[in-house]
Amino acid sequence: MVQSKAKGNLWENDLLRQLRVVDPMSHKTLGSGNSKDDKGDLACLHFLIEAKHHKSLTKKQIDAFWEKICAEAKPLSKSPLLIFKENNKAPIVMMMMQGTTGVRYMMYWEEYYDLLKEVHCG
Repeated sequence: MVQSKAKGNLWENDLLRQLRVVDPMSHKTLGSGNSKDDKGDLACLHFLIEAKHHKSLTKKQIDAFWEKICAEAKPLSKSPLLIFKENNKAPIVMMMMQGTTGVRYMMYWEEYYDLLKEVHCG
């Protein structure tokens, strides 16, 4: 059985591998998994990304993760992205609707990733 922290690290590494197809400069932030240093878990293009993989998530937890990444992205002039996954379920991306303040939009990671590749890789 994979330990919780190891599971999160594997999840981040998998996302990073996929993001580097879109932007080779994508990287883990210095404080990924270390709440006292850098912000977010990953950086890609103009996004600061928080990646969460849990056995299960409540709406309250998702809202808290969203508030955290929004607060961390703003002073860096980055757009917040929350990518979360529950065990045995498809990953979901939460993002801000362009041109709005506070309006969240969600879609499956695979759909979002296909759009990223189409836009940035031709």
